[in-house]
Amino acid sequence: MNQSLLWLRRGCVMAILLLAGAGCDPASLSYFLFRGDQRAPAEAKAFEPKKDKREVVVAVLVNSPVGSLEFAGLDRDITSAMVRMFDEQTKDKKPHVTVVNQTKLDRYKASHPSWRSMNAADIGKELGAEYTLEMTITAFNLYEPGTGRNMYMGQSSATVVVHETATGDEFAQYFVDAPLESKPADSMPAGQYKTELVKKLALRTSWKHIPHVTDQRISGVQ
Repeated sequence: MNQSLLWLRRGCVMAILLLAGAGCDPASLSYFLFRGDQRAPAEAKAFEPKKDKREVVVAVLVNSPVGSLEFAGLDRDITSAMVRMFDEQTKDKKPHVTVVNQTKLDRYKASHPSWRSMNAADIGKELGAEYTLEMTITAFNLYEPGTGRNMYMGQSSATVVVHETATGDEFAQYFVDAPLESKPADSMPAGQYKTELVKKLALRTSWKHIPHVTDQRISGVQ
């Protein structure tokens, strides 16, 4: 390694350690020192574009329970959040990940009433996607149990199976857990807290497939 580069890296590390001791956050500091180039790799398996392509298209299908206010419209909320999260984190990157938007997905579902019984990879293929990400919500709760809805303590989790649409082969399978910090219920409207929990679940899911900055203050989700 070039000797000057080695000393530069050592100097940056020492600066991070000294400023951390003075109360500065080392994760945020390292991000700005290295201009955001040091990103963590995909946690499961990175999406790969087709040959000579700069974009990957993904269809997201969300299966959520019914019967609770927390779950009302959850599938649409998560899909919309996925569109934003992948777009924001891969903007000006290769590959850029595009999630099939909710309007196009709604039109497909309306014209295929039995879509739930269809093969997920086939749905993605018909929507023009290279991958189908099928998410099944296993938990989504806003309130801390036993507090009479006076305290938020967001808990969200899901199992995810991803298929390549060209072959139908399984690409990845994993579990996502995305909790939120506890706070008094009168600190913000329930709808806003739900939105934050949806964003957290979408963010953690996106990390499974793209290089990312793990400091959530930089990513925009606490």
